[in-house]
Amino acid sequence: MAGEPSMVGASRGSDTAIETETVREGLVKLLYESLRLSLSMSVLNGFILAAIMFPVLGLARVGPWYLALLLISALRWQDMLAYQRAPSQHGARVWERRAFLGAVVAGTVWGAAGWVLFAPHDPVEQVILAFVLAGMAAGALSVLSSLRYAVNAFLVISLSPLILRFLLEGGRVGWLMGGMALLFMIALYVTARRLNTTITDSLRTRYDCQQAENSASYQARFDDLTQLPNRRYLREQTQRNLARSRRHGIGGALLFLDLDNFKTVNDSLGHPVGDHVLRQVADRLRTRLRTEDIAARLGGDEFVVLLSDLSVDGQTAEAAAMHFAEDLQHVLTDHPYETQEHVLHMSASIGITVFPGNGTDIDDLMRQADTAMYDAKASGRNAISFYHGALHEAASLRLQLDRELRVALRGDQLCLHYQPMVDQNGQISGLEALLRWNHPERGMIPPAEFIPIAEETGIILELGEWVLSTACRDLVRLQRRFGDATPSISVNLSARQFRLPSLVDTVVAIAADAGAPLSKLCLEVTEGSLMDNVERAISTMESLRALGVKFSVDDFGTGYSSLAYLKKLPVDNIKIDQSFVRDVLLDHNDAGIVGAILAMAQHLGLATVAEGVESVEVRDFLVAGHCTYFQGYYFSRPLLFEHVISFIDQASRQRA
Repeated sequence: MAGEPSMVGASRGSDTAIETETVREGLVKLLYESLRLSLSMSVLNGFILAAIMFPVLGLARVGPWYLALLLISALRWQDMLAYQRAPSQHGARVWERRAFLGAVVAGTVWGAAGWVLFAPHDPVEQVILAFVLAGMAAGALSVLSSLRYAVNAFLVISLSPLILRFLLEGGRVGWLMGGMALLFMIALYVTARRLNTTITDSLRTRYDCQQAENSASYQARFDDLTQLPNRRYLREQTQRNLARSRRHGIGGALLFLDLDNFKTVNDSLGHPVGDHVLRQVADRLRTRLRTEDIAARLGGDEFVVLLSDLSVDGQTAEAAAMHFAEDLQHVLTDHPYETQEHVLHMSASIGITVFPGNGTDIDDLMRQADTAMYDAKASGRNAISFYHGALHEAASLRLQLDRELRVALRGDQLCLHYQPMVDQNGQISGLEALLRWNHPERGMIPPAEFIPIAEETGIILELGEWVLSTACRDLVRLQRRFGDATPSISVNLSARQFRLPSLVDTVVAIAADAGAPLSKLCLEVTEGSLMDNVERAISTMESLRALGVKFSVDDFGTGYSSLAYLKKLPVDNIKIDQSFVRDVLLDHNDAGIVGAILAMAQHLGLATVAEGVESVEVRDFLVAGHCTYFQGYYFSRPLLFEHVISFIDQASRQRA
């Protein structure tokens, strides 16, 4: 932090230096642009003056002076032409010094005229000389004022000899003319100073406006975080490439890239770490681009690469795009991303569409590449997928389901089913709330089909609140019927729900609104959700457990399954995934895994719930391993709430 002010100061100093140099270039340019007319007028005025003075002073005095004027004017003309041919050949400071030297020499020649061409005792010729020199000084004011010290030097050098000769001439006329010439020089000096200030301020204002315009143009086309082109610039360049592709038939490709699990990094480690990763991704992308390629950031962790001029042959273009994507994937995944406190290993999913084979409409191509990218994620992440027609159908179905799911959430299409959990004595200890979608046209849609879409679109948060609210209201109805013997209700929390900072307040508010006792509520979270940020998970769970809420680790065995984190987390029980339980009598590996989980839970003092129990033999195996609770079709299928009460009553009568 201590280094930041100096860096800012250095940046400001650099900006000021650039501004000063730019203004200097503008001032020099103004002078050289005006020099052509000025030199022409100087030669012409000199000729007129020489012609007037020649009969009075003779060739010996007039001739050498005019030749000197011609020589200096020619040299300055050559300098002007050199600047016009190559103004960048020398820096502004060099041209500035050359212009100043030219002004000094020219002032010296005209100052010499005030001394050499001064006609003693001839007031008429003296006045003519004074008028010519005054005119040259005034003309120099308009040409040289862009360089303050140049115009000052010219004024002093060109008028001082004339003023001195008038004063030496003496007499009323001499003193009067000398005084007037001196006052005129002072007036020109003051005017030159103000004019220089006006010109300089004008150039600075123009520079500031240009910088603001350039900055606005840059910000409109480039991403502030990564300095990569943004969506707008990408569209402009893609349109040009598509037009060229249509004209010449040269294929290209659009690659849509998304970092896998980047949201987890952002949510668990903070946005500064996420931003640092994004900047590193941008740097790595730049190392693989050809001159004609473009990499852009659309927002978040989404990047697009435009590959141009791959091949006139479609298959060759696809092969080139695939080769580039594979190389890009290695660059992005083979080396970790290092921040000040973390070393992160990231992967990327890449979707590819080629043009003109898949069309030349930019919006269609973007959707195609995006669809292919989601297909890559669906195939296991860290993958590459090409767009094809079937993906379009799948994407359309996904969009349709998303729209219909939002309608279902606000309508009357969603409901909860409850699957009982029983202990070794057959007593119902709890009910797991399971979301169901009864579509008006497609019938019952399984959760595996719409939950992933809800996760992608973010509607899972609304769904989660609806499930929790409905379960709490049902819990109140159960409590009215069974009192202290009311079984607890378990509600699954999605990873996005569990990461919400407001989770504790949300759970408390929903339960209070329904009047549900938090002591009868159990929240089920997956291992992955817990491992995103263990310390934050512990804090959230402890806050809710202090209010009576219980926690269960869902689908245990399919994720980290680590003793290290189980010892830290304030959980009440773990649920053994049904994929291990279902074939526990047939598969020795499953039997070993289930036995190890039961032993581990017993060692840690945690209750266990076995999912997917479908036979008495499996139940007996689990009882022998000291499993605490059981859940599965052997005991009951998921039930509508209306059937739960009768099921509990029936179970109570059988036990009695």
